[in-house]
Amino acid sequence: MDEAGLPKKDKSLQDPRCVFQLLKKHYERYNLDNVSAITGVSQEDLLKVYEAYSATGVPTKAGTVMYALGWTQHTVGVQNIRAACMVQLLLGNMGIAGGGVNALRGEPNVQGSTDHALLYGNIPGYLGAPIDEWQTLADYNKANTPATRTPKAPTGGRTSPSTWPACSRAGTGKRPRPTTIFCYGLVPKCAKGVDYSYMFLFDRMYQGKIRGASFSDSIR
Repeated sequence: MDEAGLPKKDKSLQDPRCVFQLLKKHYERYNLDNVSAITGVSQEDLLKVYEAYSATGVPTKAGTVMYALGWTQHTVGVQNIRAACMVQLLLGNMGIAGGGVNALRGEPNVQGSTDHALLYGNIPGYLGAPIDEWQTLADYNKANTPATRTPKAPTGGRTSPSTWPACSRAGTGKRPRPTTIFCYGLVPKCAKGVDYSYMFLFDRMYQGKIRGASFSDSIR
C-alpha cells in the first residue's frame, strides 16, 4: 500500500511481488506434461488451443469464455472460473465488445432463478434481500454499498447505489421518485439469520411451526 492506502502499481510487471509475477510463479508448475496428464488431452492438441486462443490478445481481436455446469459443478469449479478470468485479464479480453467470461443458462436455470428473484435471499440485480434490520432504503444502502477508497478520500466513503431505483422502474414501468423511496417499503423483510429455503420450510412444517390450508374442495 502507498501513503494514501492504495495498492502500489508496477507497470513494468518486473517486481517479484507484483500480481503478474506471483501468478507466473504459481502456475509455472502446470507445464505441458502436467496439463496433459490431468486433462487427458494430448500435448499437440493443447498447443493448438493455446496458440489459437492466445492470438486474441491483440487490440484487433477479442476472445470470450462461455461456461456452463460442466465447469461450475466440478470439484474445482470455483478455481475453473477464476482461472478463466485471469486468462482473459492477461489477454486484455475483459471490458471489450465480444470479450469477458460469460455463464450459459443451463437446464436448472441457476442464473435465471436469481435474475427473476426466485430465490428468497435475492432480489433482481443480484442484490441481497432486505432484512428486518433495514426498514428504510437508507438503512439498506448503508449496509450494502461497498466502501470506496480514493486518493481524495483515503479514509473511505460510501456511494448511493442506483440498482434499486432501476429495479423499481423495471417492475412498475414508471420513473421512481425519491419521495417514494423507490417502493422499498413494499418489499417484505426477512428475519435476520432465518433460512427461508424450501428444505427449511418443509422442516418447519414437520415441526408444526408452519400451518397451511387446502382449497381442493372449493376448487372442485
